Amino acid sequence: MNESILDSNEINLSIQQNELINASRSERFLAAVIDSIILAILIIPITYGNLWLGWSIPIEMLYVGTIVSLVYKPLCEGFYSQTVGKKIMKIKVVSFSNENINWGNAILRNILQIAYTSVGLIFSMLLANHLIVRNSYDSISIPYTFFNGSKIVLSIAILIDVASIWFHPSNVMIHDRIGKTKIIKVEEFS
Repeated sequence: MNESILDSNEINLSIQQNELINASRSERFLAAVIDSIILAILIIPITYGNLWLGWSIPIEMLYVGTIVSLVYKPLCEGFYSQTVGKKIMKIKVVSFSNENINWGNAILRNILQIAYTSVGLIFSMLLANHLIVRNSYDSISIPYTFFNGSKIVLSIAILIDVASIWFHPSNVMIHDRIGKTKIIKVEEFS
């Protein structure tokens, strides 16, 4: 009888040791803040560095900055299951089955941000092309209205996504559910 109690306790102990703990809201928030600071450090000199020198901003530099922000999270999460902010906060992305995520998960969990950034990039390219070709703002109201409306809808979707963390007991957001992922604590840098 004592043997079965010992076996049962060992099983419970091993289950507790193998259980993964979901990242808290504050850990996720701080990781996002760190990633935003890192992106700003990368993008501002690329995009606006010429202004400090008194030069105009080449439109291509705006595209480079946008593309950096577009690929940062999917690439980091696809390769390492972590962005730099997540690594500093000792959290990482895993699948619902607690395995490292694949590229499909990484892209799907970032689809709202990818869509938002892509719409902005496409609109800015079309607007820049229109201004270069026509050298005026006339007759751009239809594409402007469409893309501006798209960004408003996507902004609302992102706000709903961010707010969704408060309504799920495991701190899972809508984009986590889309990508079938969750954010967990890790004991050491991985």
